Parts: sequence; structure tokens; C-alpha cells
Amino acid sequence: MEVSGLEGVEFKGCPSKEEVEKKALEIAAGSVLIKGVPVDTSKTETPAETETPVTTDAPVDIKIGGNQDEGGCFTSAGYAHCKILDACVRQWETVAYKDFGGVEFTGCPSEALFLEKTTKVTDPPVIGGDKDEGGCYTSAGYAHCKILGACVRDWETVAYKDFGGVEFKGCPSEAVFLEKTTKTTDPPVIGGGKDEGGCYISAGYAHCKILKTCVRSWETKTYKEFGDAEFTGCPSEELFKEKTTKATDPPVIGGDKDEGGCYTSAGYAHCKILKTCVRSWETKKYTEFGNAEFMGCPSEELFKEKTAKATDPPVIGGAKDAKGCYTSAGYAWCETLKTCVRSFETKKYSEYNDLEFKGCPTESEFAEKMLTVTGTRVGGKDVNGCCSSCGESYCESEKKCYMAWKDTCKVEMNDYGCPVDCQQYMIEEHIKDCDTGATLSKESWSSLGHCVNKRAAKTMVSTKDYCKTATKSRECTRMKPSKTCKWNKKNGLCIPQKKSPKEMEKPLTKFDVYMNVCKTSKQENFCTENGCTWVATDKACVAKKQADVKCTHLGYSICKAYGCRPKTVGKKKKSNKCRGKKPKW
Repeated sequence: MEVSGLEGVEFKGCPSKEEVEKKALEIAAGSVLIKGVPVDTSKTETPAETETPVTTDAPVDIKIGGNQDEGGCFTSAGYAHCKILDACVRQWETVAYKDFGGVEFTGCPSEALFLEKTTKVTDPPVIGGDKDEGGCYTSAGYAHCKILGACVRDWETVAYKDFGGVEFKGCPSEAVFLEKTTKTTDPPVIGGGKDEGGCYISAGYAHCKILKTCVRSWETKTYKEFGDAEFTGCPSEELFKEKTTKATDPPVIGGDKDEGGCYTSAGYAHCKILKTCVRSWETKKYTEFGNAEFMGCPSEELFKEKTAKATDPPVIGGAKDAKGCYTSAGYAWCETLKTCVRSFETKKYSEYNDLEFKGCPTESEFAEKMLTVTGTRVGGKDVNGCCSSCGESYCESEKKCYMAWKDTCKVEMNDYGCPVDCQQYMIEEHIKDCDTGATLSKESWSSLGHCVNKRAAKTMVSTKDYCKTATKSRECTRMKPSKTCKWNKKNGLCIPQKKSPKEMEKPLTKFDVYMNVCKTSKQENFCTENGCTWVATDKACVAKKQADVKCTHLGYSICKAYGCRPKTVGKKKKSNKCRGKKPKW
């Protein structure tokens, strides 16, 4: 048979690599027969008119075949381009590739074989290659794709659940990404639902708490509500403060709220006459004042003028009543709600759990609505002389009634931010356990902070009986409170120390606390986070057996409370897992 590039050279069957190379060297040395005629490389025939002799003093540049394939590989020497390795290979040669962690391949491997071998050496440890800035193993062919927020290989096609199951090969351009995700998410949305903030995760959106909207991490937008400040994705609190402070006139640095609860760093200030937070450059329509429009905070004269025009029937020139309500704008004092109201307006009151009332409700109407939210009937004064229907609570430390949104009460707090006499405490929209800090449920409304359940009355037990429960010396001396019990070596019993009281408050074990947390967890995600078992049929959270509870079952936030150790990754990063075999009950 004749081989391309070695014209005239004959081979029997399929020659080996050594045979091909040997023939090439023989041609260079002039000792091979081409179709029965010896080849003399010391001379070459030239056209008659030149007759220039050819010398062989210079080194011979041996090029076998001379033809290259599309990948630049010499096919006459048996090479072919391997796309997955991005190199010229021979099917019979085994080569170790440094670019892929020193992995050996014979010829050009299949994609499955390539993935199998490179995955084994690169996840982790990585042999022969570092990670790029996005944390992707370059030695295994990965590169970080910013638009997908993932590590990709150029030759791999992957379906992404986060983007409605859309498939991309390698890292797509922004135009391709938007084209494919828009088709699957606007509307209907295929393959993905909304997150807790109502954002379509399949289209790459996530809820940004600081901007209070849905954003994409790669998109830059201008926000009019923040003084035309531009943000890419969801900014950090520091960046938000920096940009909104620059857009605010005058700038207020620090991000704190003013006395009216308005964010000064974002340009807001409390407007007493409108009873809300405003920006001096913004014009807004206020439905509670007959759809009157105001720019910033109006003067008293301007407010009267505009609300009088918007009031039906118009009453011009009216003054305030005894309680400070503008009668000219249709307002009157409501004793039940302790504020000024209009009889024709329906309004939501954040201080009363976001309940809605039209005009001024009667005390019975108010009490019935509060009962549906809090489970407690309000009205009149409680045993401490506080008006619960007015939102008053009793401050134990200062022995007075107060309203949480107006006054403060100095309360002794524990390590988890709960009053010491409270068992379950609500702050913002979460109810948490005061013994562990574990979140028990998330409510549909928010609170500035109030005690949901007080601690049960103390259970008193005989100190002698309490000490008897210990059966070993070490267990006896470790009983809490410390120095309560001691071990009697003569009769092998745990007995009270001389200075111990006859009766004592029975201390709760950590397992008692764990069972109580499980019992009061009302939602599945918090139940499992607290190391308990969720029974879907009963919609109830139950505790595991003491022997079955492991540290790895517990979430990071309550890890320390049970004597486990939080698992840390890196210098400052923390995961939501615990280390340790068993909790220290």
C-alpha cells in the first residue's frame, strides 16, 4: 500500500509507528527504494538551463507528508487533532497531560472518559493546576462564567435548573442568555417558581432586601427612589449608603434613622404634618389626604389649602380640634385608635398588626379584629392597669405601662436578645426560642419586639431527691447549679452539700430544651433546622430520641446552645453545619 506524503514507498499491511519513522529516515539517508529504484538525496535534478548542484552539507529538515489537518496536525505522520484535549495526538501513543493534572490518555479520549479521569484528580486535591478567580479548576478545563454564576467547560452542554432548565454550551453571551431565559420566563414560567420575595429565580432574579425589589446580579439599573443612584445587582449596605448619600441633598452619612424612623442616609426626613417619611425633591400623591399632591414636606398653610380643596364638602379655614386633628380636612379624633381619622377612609395601621379600619371603629369592633390576629381579646385595662386595646404593655423593670412604638422599657436581656422572663419572643417577623435562639416560625406581620409566651412558673423540687438522680460520682459533681450535690463514697450515693437549700428550682436539661423547641416549631423549614422531624400528615414537629440526635442534624445558629461546634470554612466563612458526634445534654 502507498502512504500519503511518502510517495512511492510501499508498506505491507498497516505499518507501526517505528516502521514509518524508519522509512522516513532511510529516505533522508538515500537508502530506500521507491518503486525498485534507490533514492540518492545527495543530488537532485534541476532544469537544464540552471544545472545548479545540490549539496548535503547543511542539516536535512525532514518533513513527513507536509499536509496538515484543520487543527494544524501532520496527518502524514499519523497525527490528528483532538478537540477535547486541544492537541495533536496519535491513536497508539499514551501521553501524560500536565494541563489536566498529569492524567494519561491513549490517543483522543471520549468525553465520558475525559470527565471520569479529570474529575478524579481535580475534586479535591487538584494535581497540577490552581483555581481561577471564580474558584474553578482550570486544570480540569473549567472557567468561571459570570452570567451563569457557575464553573463551565467550553465543550459541555448543561441544563441549568436555576434558569428554567435552559441548556447552554459553555458560557453564553448576554444576548443568548437573555434570549433563552426570556422565552422560558415571560410568562408562562417553565421549570422554576418564585423565591420568598416573589422573584422569578428561573429568569435569574433574586430578591434584594436593601433595594426592596427583584434584581439580576449582572444588570445595572438606575433607581429613581434612591436619588437616581445606579447599582449592579444587589449592593452591600456599605455601597448603598455611599451611593445614596452622594445623591442626597444635604448628605447625611451614617445610615441611621431619625426620630420618626426615617432613613436619613437615603435622603428621607420625617414630615410631622403628613405623618410619614418624605424626600424634599419627590412629589407624591397621598390618598389619605384626598389624593392631594405634595413635594417634600408642605407648610401648614399649603397643607390646609390643598386638603381643603380635596375634601368633600370643602371646609376652608378650619383650625385644629382639642386633640390636634384638622377638621377642615375632615379629620376627627378616634379614641379607640388614639389617632386622627376620616370617616370615609379605610386605612391600614402598622401599630395594630397591620389591621384595616374604616373611620373610627367601636371598641367591640376593634377587640374582635385584634382577637383574630393575636388570639387575645383586648379592651379595657389588664391586671397591671394597662390599656391593652390601646397597645399598652406593662414594663416589669420600670413598673409602668408603655407603648412599644412610642416609649422604651429597660428590660434585662439574655444572650439571645430575649427578656429574661420570656420563653418565646417575637422580633420583626420571626418568633424565636429564648433558651437557644432557635427560630420557631415566620409570621405574616412584623413586631418591634414582644414576648409571645412568658416562662412557666418555677418548679420546686427537694434538693435531696434531685441529687439522688445521679448514679455516678462524676455525674453527681457536675449537676447544676454547681456545688449543689456531692458524692458520698461510703454508701455510694449523691447527696446535697451542707450549704444547699432543702428545696430548689428544678433545672432544665438541654434535652428538655430541645424537646420544647421541637414542640413549638410551627413550620417545616425551621423544624428541620432545629434538628427535629417534621410529620407532614399531622403538620407537626416532633423531637427525635435522645440517642438519635447528632450535632450534624442541628443548624449553625443553635449549634453552640447544645454544646456542639460550628463548622468553619476559610478564615471568616461559616457554614450552617455543626461539628461533633453528640450534643452535650
